[in-house]
Amino acid sequence: MAKNLYLDLETTGPNKEKHAIIQAAGIIEIDGRVELEFQFLVRPHAGYTWDRMAALKTGADQSVVETYPPAEVFYNEFLQIMGNYVDKFNGKDKFNLIGYWCQFDYDFLWKLWERMGDPYLGSWFFVPLIDVATLVAYNVMDRRNQFKNFKLVTVCQALGIEFDPDAAHDALYDIRKTRELFQLVRSWR
Repeated sequence: MAKNLYLDLETTGPNKEKHAIIQAAGIIEIDGRVELEFQFLVRPHAGYTWDRMAALKTGADQSVVETYPPAEVFYNEFLQIMGNYVDKFNGKDKFNLIGYWCQFDYDFLWKLWERMGDPYLGSWFFVPLIDVATLVAYNVMDRRNQFKNFKLVTVCQALGIEFDPDAAHDALYDIRKTRELFQLVRSWR
């Protein structure tokens, strides 16, 4: 039984040490069937910093983000969601974590787990993670020079997946498109 968790995060910047998660969205898929979509808005931890470029990308307003539920709410509810599908104490029962540049998202999750005093994030996921960007890059390496960049929006459009650039950097929209792109890559086998 394949248990896939597609995950995308939006953050206040690129540095997991000083920036924080502000939005998390995911899709849980069991044996190819979508079981659940979820989305969380997350108020960052105390002492985080705000990167101007991240704010421009996400369109997030710091004063609005400060009204979001605290990171502890996301952490607890996300644990509950994952626990509905995976037994973290069973080494053979884990999610395939799938994302676009997913190591970035995993690193931010890892930092949040550290802040929560929980060293067991790895109990939920098989390693290595499944990075859709890398899979696409491998499959288009003979024509990679034809891509102006390797952003999700660019890759989707180049491969015929409809993508609204104005919707980019909304975690739920991005993860839906990531899943669609992953399905396309899998069809190339």
